[in-house]
Amino acid sequence: LQVEILKQLLKLKNLSFEWFDIIINLVWQSVHLVRPDVKHDNDSMDIRNYIKIKKLPAIGMNKSDCKIINGLVFTKNVAHKHMKKDIKTPKVLLLRSSIEYQRTEEKLCSLEPIMAAEAQYLNNYCQKLLFRQNPDILIVEKSVARTAQEIFLQYDISLVLNVKNSIMDKICRFLQADPMYSIDDPIKKPKLGFCSRFHVETYQLNNEKTKSLMYFEGTPT
Repeated sequence: LQVEILKQLLKLKNLSFEWFDIIINLVWQSVHLVRPDVKHDNDSMDIRNYIKIKKLPAIGMNKSDCKIINGLVFTKNVAHKHMKKDIKTPKVLLLRSSIEYQRTEEKLCSLEPIMAAEAQYLNNYCQKLLFRQNPDILIVEKSVARTAQEIFLQYDISLVLNVKNSIMDKICRFLQADPMYSIDDPIKKPKLGFCSRFHVETYQLNNEKTKSLMYFEGTPT
């Protein structure tokens, strides 16, 4: 029955039957891989809610490159080109707030003391964060000051910033992580996320642009 339905759909969408074996294989993998949590109130039993299809018209790719990624994939890159883009079994820390120095705009004062205070504040903040959590990857929902980015680069931390709220929610669930809302909020350490491999791949598209995809593979069931 499934075979006949797939043939009918390919014909209906005017797609080549070269897709048949590829699609049927991906469908079987998906059915056996995705297991909705029946104990979770917000979970649907329809597994299509947990599968995202990404089309990537990249140069050199063809139909046979289609595959299932057991984990999470989204469009993003690390903050600095010299940060690690491939890490096995990383420890991942999620931060909902920004890492910025709050300047006071009401007073007129010399620029140098402000810059020195900003650098000191950010250095203390980053050191505190790294000392308490010691992550391999830091994912921040909002912005991160340039000074802080340089500190994370120095300590070999891969930084991902300006991540959408909806993506942060998915990362929390996929990596089974508890996000921090501020470094000063919780006394208890947040739960770090984990997976078997983190990597970023950049593809050359047919329109001469590039697209970077961030992968968290081998996430917990």
